[in-house]
Amino acid sequence: MDGVRQSRIVEGDAVAAISYLKGKAELDPMAVVQYSYCVEKHLGHLFWSDDNMQRDYECFGDVLVFDSTYRKNLYNRPLVIFSGTNHHRQTIIFGFGLLEDEKISSYKWLLSSFLEVMRHKEPKVVVTNDDESMREAIRCEFPNAIHRLCTWHLARNAVVNIKDKNFCAAFKTVVYDHFDVEEFEKYWVDMIMSFGLEDNDWVAKTYEKREMWANAYLCEKFCAGIRTTSRCEGINSSLKKFIKSKNCILELVENLDRVVKDYRNNEFIADYKTLYSNPVLTMGLETLEKSMSMFYMRKIFYEMQKQIEGVRALLVLHRDSIGGTEKFMFRKWCKDAKVADSNSQHASVNPTDGFRVRYGALWSACLSLCFTAAQCTETYNTAMTEVARMSMEFKSLGGTGQRSSRVQARVDETHILDPKVIRSKGAPRGSTNANNGRRCRLCLGLGHDRRNCTAMNDDVVDEDGGSGCRPVYNFGKRSR
Repeated sequence: MDGVRQSRIVEGDAVAAISYLKGKAELDPMAVVQYSYCVEKHLGHLFWSDDNMQRDYECFGDVLVFDSTYRKNLYNRPLVIFSGTNHHRQTIIFGFGLLEDEKISSYKWLLSSFLEVMRHKEPKVVVTNDDESMREAIRCEFPNAIHRLCTWHLARNAVVNIKDKNFCAAFKTVVYDHFDVEEFEKYWVDMIMSFGLEDNDWVAKTYEKREMWANAYLCEKFCAGIRTTSRCEGINSSLKKFIKSKNCILELVENLDRVVKDYRNNEFIADYKTLYSNPVLTMGLETLEKSMSMFYMRKIFYEMQKQIEGVRALLVLHRDSIGGTEKFMFRKWCKDAKVADSNSQHASVNPTDGFRVRYGALWSACLSLCFTAAQCTETYNTAMTEVARMSMEFKSLGGTGQRSSRVQARVDETHILDPKVIRSKGAPRGSTNANNGRRCRLCLGLGHDRRNCTAMNDDVVDEDGGSGCRPVYNFGKRSR
């Protein structure tokens, strides 16, 4: 078997991999492979994408996720996988990149190549971890895109830098909850003061990047439900079935094709279930559910069922027909749902409450007025006149309604030398370099990890079969 492997790369691993990719391009005219050289004609960067990937990006490329992973090839080169989500809420792959290193120039080359292959369609949102090189490359190559940081990595960094599980729980609240900007700022100040972290460097740097991770700043941006790089982690987990760290580049490329086929098969199965099977109808609204099943993909259909179940718990206050349009006014089912006294709708609002609270209280207070004034033309005209007058008066007082707020190488392919093995950020398991800079989560000492920590009992065994210690810090449950 080793002889067969060697015979396939007799002219060099890089030459064999590029020839394989160009062979695919002969069968798929839209398939693209781009590469560059480093010193002494060694292979530098490599990017490739086929026709299906490009068509998927055209449909679903508004939100782009990518991350780099190591130990996936013989040369320890960082592998970058561009991914997103499709109409089934499944992970799809847009392309692959193999870089020489993780410098800004390398990521700029990769993103420039990606943008060229995708016919210069720029994503609206890009989700990555908080890598400085990635951040700068995205700023240069995707200037109009919103860069969103992975909230899972942020939460993990909070555990590492602020060793207080109560703070971690509060931090997850400030990341995920539905604050407006004003509420977010107030909550943040109170949180930092309560934990005495006013002078903490990590807290200060994280706050400076709040517009890249806080839901208060990103809730109105379309992110397709993506706020972590977990899809990349899922792909990396799938790679373990196909790829080993000792794979040459040719084997890496071939096995990545198998990974792509695996993900596309998932989409074919979801398409088949949607087109040739009927969902279970559970709401007692047969006509509505059948109509939904004809319109939505199965995954979205089940999510819509949950939405409608929530609407069924509302009370209809008023129903009106305007031409062919039916207009309904709803209210939640609560203890005073049937009380006609309009005073019960006036909520007590604290002057320090945020925009959403004030808006909700005013909207509730106006329900009775709107219903009563619309009963006849005279009261309707009077109400409209007063509303217009009050709107102009409030605007004059400052209430404007605004909330605060490729290089393609030209050298003969037969002279391409194989890449040099590089020293990456993540060292292989068990190496001396990795242990020297590693911090144990049990005793917080340097030079070892939880598996060989001397501060633990000998009878504790970790998942890998060696002695180790339990993680000390856990995320707290997020409050609503």
